[in-house]
Amino acid sequence: MEDVAEHGASPDIKVVIRMNDNLQHSAGARRISWVDYGKGLAILLVFWGHAICPEPVRASFYAFHIPVFYFLSGYVFSTRKYHSFGPFLWHKVRTLIIPGLTFGFLIVFFKWLNGLIAGEAYSVNPLKLLIGVFVELRGGDYSVIPWFFVSIFIIELMAYWIFGLAKEHAGVLLSLALIASVVGYCYATFIGKIVPWSLETACTGFGFFVLGYLAKSPGKTWFASITRPAWLPLWLVVTAAGTWLNVTIAHQRLDVYMNEYGWYPFTMMGALGGIALVLGLLQLLEYHERTAAAKPVSSLLRYIGKNSFIFYSLNQVGLLIGEEILGACGIPLNNITWPWQLLWGGACIVIAVLLCVPMVEFTNRCFPQILGKPRRISAAS
Repeated sequence: MEDVAEHGASPDIKVVIRMNDNLQHSAGARRISWVDYGKGLAILLVFWGHAICPEPVRASFYAFHIPVFYFLSGYVFSTRKYHSFGPFLWHKVRTLIIPGLTFGFLIVFFKWLNGLIAGEAYSVNPLKLLIGVFVELRGGDYSVIPWFFVSIFIIELMAYWIFGLAKEHAGVLLSLALIASVVGYCYATFIGKIVPWSLETACTGFGFFVLGYLAKSPGKTWFASITRPAWLPLWLVVTAAGTWLNVTIAHQRLDVYMNEYGWYPFTMMGALGGIALVLGLLQLLEYHERTAAAKPVSSLLRYIGKNSFIFYSLNQVGLLIGEEILGACGIPLNNITWPWQLLWGGACIVIAVLLCVPMVEFTNRCFPQILGKPRRISAAS
């Protein structure tokens, strides 16, 4: 990179070379800065989606924020260090299911405590919680683990077997990804019943997961090409067009959690355009990460990205407390116009993120085993 910079290469070329350098390394060998930035950005958008937010703005980033997370999960997926399915399964249980259960029960406790303090009883049925551990019907009384933990868990189990059977042949994987995506879409659109362990979301997300996995393969220059800065305006237009068409014609925005997809072509336009747009911005941020202007942003996104599952698990608890704090300050949060929605929604996000930081540090320093980590480390290390 230094040699290129000395010879005055254009920003486009510099970013593509940085991308190609990343692609030469195994995803499991080291942390990739732009992947952490992407996870951090996706988590902040999750916060924003659950906070006060103008609906047109929410629809815009809902078009791609969960697909981006699926894509990034596929990019870092690897089975190379597992000699059989048993160790692989146990690793996924340790790093997804056990943390999910821990934070799931913690969320229930916080909701019960908040109800007790606010004088609004939050009913907890131990039997339903116990059944929920096994059936995981998201969005109701029979669910404990945050749904995205479950969705990624199922996708990665699918990937272990499918990638092995397909011998990692790109054409076969793309075909299977398209089939899974269409099946997930058709089920959600024409049936729409919540399935145990978020199986229908796993079908939908598998397509984006496969794209992420294929993007890291050596020699796949298409990935570096589509993330050139010069393409960013095009991806912005494609994302906006897909979102607008979905909302205007299909009268829906993409919401994987709610089984809402609108029309498949418009959904794919918004999701794939949004993924390309985000990836291009991430490459620029990674290239300029040490500059004075970019360093605060890169540091924040890296920290959240490295601890993405903790932030994801606790976002609604943090936002709930944030709204309580703003309400106690006499700030109106209902029936307000969109500029105030942006302002107070942003304030809630800031409060919620700050409230999550002590839990992140406490978990990493005192109970890293909850996250499947073998030793005590700092969250910032």
